[in-house]
Amino acid sequence: FESAEERDSATVAQIGMSVEQSQFVVAALNRPPFEMGLTLVEFHSKQPLDLLQVVNDVFAELDPKHRVDLRDEAPEATVARMLEFLGVLSYKHGMALADFRDALLTGRKEVVHPLLFWLLNRLPTLRKRAYMARFLRNVEVPEEFFADEMIVTLYQQYKEKQHEFKDVHRQVEKLRQTSADPAQLQREIDQFATEREQLKAKMAKLRERVNSNAQYADVDFNELLQHVQSLRKEQEEEAKLMDGLEDQKQQLRMCQQRMESARARLDELQKHDEDPKEILSRLRQEVQMSTQMLQVTLEEQEQQKRAIVEDLEGVVASDPMSADQVEELEIEIDRLEDRIAMLSDKRDRMHQSSDQQVTFYRERAVQVEKKRDALLEQLRDLEEERREAQNELRLLDEQLDKVLDGRQRPKTDAEMKSYLKGLQAKTVTYKERKAELQAVRAEVNVLLKTKELLESRDKNIQEFTLELEKSKGVSGFQATQSQLEKVSANKSDLDKDKGSTLDETSAIVDRINQTLAAKKANLAPQIKELRAVREEYKEVEQEYRSRKTQHDNTMLALQTERARLEEDLAKLKSDLAAEESQFHFLNSLKVVHEARLQMMTDELNFQRGEGRLSDEHQTMHEKLEATIREQEVRAKKLRKRQKKIRQGFEENVAQRNMFLQLRYLMQQKYAAVQETRASTLAEQQQEQDNFMRIGQADDAVERLVFD
Repeated sequence: FESAEERDSATVAQIGMSVEQSQFVVAALNRPPFEMGLTLVEFHSKQPLDLLQVVNDVFAELDPKHRVDLRDEAPEATVARMLEFLGVLSYKHGMALADFRDALLTGRKEVVHPLLFWLLNRLPTLRKRAYMARFLRNVEVPEEFFADEMIVTLYQQYKEKQHEFKDVHRQVEKLRQTSADPAQLQREIDQFATEREQLKAKMAKLRERVNSNAQYADVDFNELLQHVQSLRKEQEEEAKLMDGLEDQKQQLRMCQQRMESARARLDELQKHDEDPKEILSRLRQEVQMSTQMLQVTLEEQEQQKRAIVEDLEGVVASDPMSADQVEELEIEIDRLEDRIAMLSDKRDRMHQSSDQQVTFYRERAVQVEKKRDALLEQLRDLEEERREAQNELRLLDEQLDKVLDGRQRPKTDAEMKSYLKGLQAKTVTYKERKAELQAVRAEVNVLLKTKELLESRDKNIQEFTLELEKSKGVSGFQATQSQLEKVSANKSDLDKDKGSTLDETSAIVDRINQTLAAKKANLAPQIKELRAVREEYKEVEQEYRSRKTQHDNTMLALQTERARLEEDLAKLKSDLAAEESQFHFLNSLKVVHEARLQMMTDELNFQRGEGRLSDEHQTMHEKLEATIREQEVRAKKLRKRQKKIRQGFEENVAQRNMFLQLRYLMQQKYAAVQETRASTLAEQQQEQDNFMRIGQADDAVERLVFD
């Protein structure tokens, strides 16, 4: 089963856009100001109307007048509006206009997706272009309107305002690039003010703590401040010295490389054992050959440029083309552009088929290179952090030595851990001893109560016992006997416990030995296999390292070769594009010159009498003169008519107002007559109904009934 990523890649390949471009489009649509929250799957599963709505949202970001809902707009109007705006943005779709219009109308993904990528990849530039297009688009004025002086004056003012807008916009852009953003400066000022207030609060707390603590009464803070300032200066100086040291090391490495290259060149020269005079003569010959080639190349380029300039001067000096000729040239240019787009597509497909074999390795090499750069950057950051931490640790140790002044240093983490472990063991012992002490105290309390009870029964028992012991000559016998009994009882208990403990310990030791023997017997073959596997692992690891070294060297060589090939390919592509552009330019000039030459040849033949331009005119010159005369006559008539209209404008307006008032009066009169006629007819109909309503009663007598 193919994964989701493979399915997305296949889908993207079908619509003519790479995975990176699709990811870029989705990421751009998820960022402000769009924030659509799309995923790659959701983006590719959108319907045509939804895709067009996304395009329209991007258009609305460029120009607010496009902020409309496509469901409330006709599809034809939507496509016309989008095509007009794409023309303003100078979008090259590489298709015939009718085909592109139909594809945009149906929302085809192979057209809409590249359009979205193009828009989102150039969003700031297109926003600026859309803004300037609102003020710099040319207003198409028919040529016959330029006969009016007022229209000519207004058109000139319009052009002047456009130039003024360009100058002002250019100055504003320069000011934006050179000056800082006021909002950014205000945010920085607010941040600095907040930090200042925080520092003030911290200083106030520290002052209060110092003033309230008697420990700091004899401390000279001015001297401490001076020491801190000097310490900071020394740290800054040390950082500068470290940077200088890195620069010196870099220069040293560069000098060593130069010295090695010079030494290698010297060794090569010494191996060849050539005469310096021969080397110098050979170099002079190379310089002379290069100079000759350069002169020839410059002369050829100069001749080409002069030919181009002469052609352009001929174009400028020639008669201006008519609108029909311009339209024909535009049609021919569109046809050639379509042809170019078709050939470019064919070329891209050919390149794509040839590059499919190395695409995987190229992408893999790019990923490995990016990963290597990221790891190197991370390594540099970690080394810098380690160096800073070592410096801070050294400074803190020095400050701690000064503060302690020969006293015992605080414990380290390892010492503190060992101290805590000993403390835990002592705590356990303390708890055990405390429990034993509580048991002994409880037993003493019981014995004391027993003693008090016996003494209460016989108060003279102790005196009697003492006298009896004295009389027998064994004074203190009872106390000694009781103590011996206690000691023997305790000893017997301890012996029992010790014996049981020893028995249990020996049994446990026997079981452990038996278990260990069984485990060793079971693990003996596995240990032998493990030793063999370890030997095999060492061999495999050694082979892996050698293969990895070989792979790294091969990859480095391939990357170098790939970079060289990419440079050559880019150079060849640029040369090809320049040659194609030059070819199409010269071809267009050729077509223009051929058309003009044909027109001039026809004009000369017409002037010689070899044919006519039309039934009415012999030559183009006569036709143009006749057209000019007709236009002049028409212009004179229009000026006279304009003058007449201006002279009678006020009278005509007053007459029109009177006619409007008369029309209103006539309408009111007509309405009044219609109302009168309607009311009269209604009354007559009512009377006729009243008089003609005849009913017959039960006795068959006719009666006239009035309502």
